[in-house]
Order: sequence, then structure tokens, then C-alpha cells
Amino acid sequence: MKNVMLLYAHHTDNELASKIMSGQKFCFEVLIRRHAPSLYRVARMYSFSQYEAEELMGKTFVTVFQTLAEHPQPVSFRTWLSKQMINHCMSERKVSAQKKEADVFEPACAAGRSAQHYERLIANRETIGTLEACIEHLPVPLRSVYILIETDGYSIKEASYLLNTSEENIRMRLNKAKSSLRKSLRRWYQYTDIYHLDQYETERIVSDIMSRIDEQSDVPAGVPCF
Repeated sequence: MKNVMLLYAHHTDNELASKIMSGQKFCFEVLIRRHAPSLYRVARMYSFSQYEAEELMGKTFVTVFQTLAEHPQPVSFRTWLSKQMINHCMSERKVSAQKKEADVFEPACAAGRSAQHYERLIANRETIGTLEACIEHLPVPLRSVYILIETDGYSIKEASYLLNTSEENIRMRLNKAKSSLRKSLRRWYQYTDIYHLDQYETERIVSDIMSRIDEQSDVPAGVPCF
């Protein structure tokens, strides 16, 4: 609902969460649109395909909707949301490992794409594709730190929390990641274009997640209905 975005785009995450818990479920769509690109990149940094990333995003958003009241206030909503996404990604990797498929993840660069995505690639994304390819050559520990900090703007402290490692280790990984990428790339690309979700993909994802939520309950679990 575009009108929802226009009416509530200026609200903070916490303000929207409060409205959702009071029964205004439609406000959750604003949070999905606001944070979907970041969660998509989280999944891709773990080498999940586009389809797998969207499935993980759906699970994460539904989980967060159901547990809004459990959001630890000292942690920003965005960080808490990303932590839930990382947890889902790690759980999925463990399941794959149990099936002896841990080493045969579909390469991110070979993921299925929408027709609109290919049109965009042809028009203006050849250079961005090059950057993504360079990033995908980084080992997951380096790639994850690089994307979280350089692409999505998390602080060293936040990345340390998200990846369950020390701040010193985060700094070391970030320096290694940067040294592995050509310095010239940093002058040419907008980092928000990395693993970009176009409008068509975003609309489809929002619709799917809101449909899942509609099938379950009117308001998050543990919140009284008014």
C-alpha cells in the first residue's frame, strides 16, 4: 500500500513497532520496505541464491512480527532485525551441512533473476556486476564484515554483535577484505546498488510477507487484540 508509505515513512522503527503492537498491522509493510534491501544483502553475503534469500527474508520478517514485544531496547530495531536474519541464515547452513550440501551452495552470481533485473543489468549494471563478482571472491568471514560495514553502514560494535566475534577481529577482517579488493572500485560504485532489489522484486516480497502474516494473526503474539 503506497499510501501507507506516504503516511508513515517519517516514523522511526520503534514508533512503527508500537503502532503495530497496538493493532495497526499494516504499518509492518513500512518496516519491510525499509529493511528488505539490507536483509537481502545479508542472505547473499552467505552465498544464498536470490530465491533462497527471499525465503529467508520471509521467515525472518514473520518471526520478527510475531516477537516484536521481545525486541531488546538497548539494541536498535535494525540491528535486532539483521541479527534475526543472520540466525536464520546460519540455521539454514547447518541444515544444509547435515544434508552434506554445505559445499555446494549455488554461486550467488548464478542466481535466478527477474526479467526486470536483466533489463537493468543490460542498461547500467555491468560495472556493478563486476564489483559484486569481486566481493563474492572474498571468503564468507571477510565478505560478511565488508557488506555489513561498507554497504549497510553498521558500526564495528554492531558488526561484532551480529557476527558474534570481537571488535578486534571485525577490524582485522575488514582490513583484509579491503586489501583484497581493488582500491579503484571504491571510486566508481554506489554501495547501495550491490545486490540491489528492484521495485518489482520489492513489491512481490512485501506482498508475500504480508500475506503470510495475514494468515497467522492480526497482531504480534503476546499482544492483546483491541
